Amino acid sequence: MTQILTLDIGGSKTQITLWQCTCAAPILQKTAAFPTDYASEQKLITRLHQFLTDTCDLEATAVAFAGAERADGTLRLTNNPCTLDVSRLRQALPSGSRLTVLNDLAALAHAINWLPGTALKNLNPQAEHSQTRTVKLAAACGTGFGAAALLPGGQAIPTEAGHCRFAPANAAQAALCASIGSNITNETLLSGAGLSRIYTALSPDSPPLPPDAINALATEGDALALQTVRLFSGCMGSALGNLALVTLCSGGVYLAGGVCQKLAPLLDEAAIIDSFVIPGPFAAALAKIPIYLITDPAAVSLGAAIYADRMLLG
Repeated sequence: MTQILTLDIGGSKTQITLWQCTCAAPILQKTAAFPTDYASEQKLITRLHQFLTDTCDLEATAVAFAGAERADGTLRLTNNPCTLDVSRLRQALPSGSRLTVLNDLAALAHAINWLPGTALKNLNPQAEHSQTRTVKLAAACGTGFGAAALLPGGQAIPTEAGHCRFAPANAAQAALCASIGSNITNETLLSGAGLSRIYTALSPDSPPLPPDAINALATEGDALALQTVRLFSGCMGSALGNLALVTLCSGGVYLAGGVCQKLAPLLDEAAIIDSFVIPGPFAAALAKIPIYLITDPAAVSLGAAIYADRMLLG
């Protein structure tokens, strides 16, 4: 039985998953998640060995990483001081297992065409769902914000969209940016820390709150927390609309990440669409683009497994 191991290493959480390789989509066998609270590969390797105690026939490993691979062969997280040595990770794997590394948003993009309908929540009721081969956009909001384009041929192109300047779509978003300060990027607002910044900007006299606390208050009907989520939703729509135009995306926007998945029942779909549809010659086309919230927490790992299967075993 051929097996693929994936490591989804994010700024806050690491997920190790073992997959069985099949002719169709990989089948999840077991998974483990824990905080990304390690500074180097040593602690990760220890957890990896504990996870792989009864594993045989491991042919490939894919590391989906929320950062960049550097020229010296190390991986550095963007929103975490963790740095990993790729060669030491390779040595820690069972003999014969091949290793590949890819950006975590590229991995998410590779999962798009393999996700079942039950793992997708449509946020745009006016969307036209086309089966034509067009560009699709993967985006994620968690510790940071990222995006990648999936081309019709299957190639995934990662970006640094989180560090692009945020473009306000309306007066409320412009006022929000002005209250926070200068050089507002997409990630400044569209992240866990960004949700907290929006809450504080709306009520400077209120004590700062972490994202989970804001989510809990909004679930209970707190007016300020609900206003925060509504403004966050609009900012998300603005960023995604610009990215959809830049990538010529018409095949759909696929949104993931811990922050959005936790906020799923509270996201303001009308606010997202209102900011997503940019006035101008492409407004009608933007209004028809599907926007899906990915509810599967293992989507990045699935995409990494698919990539490893194709690049290392195919």
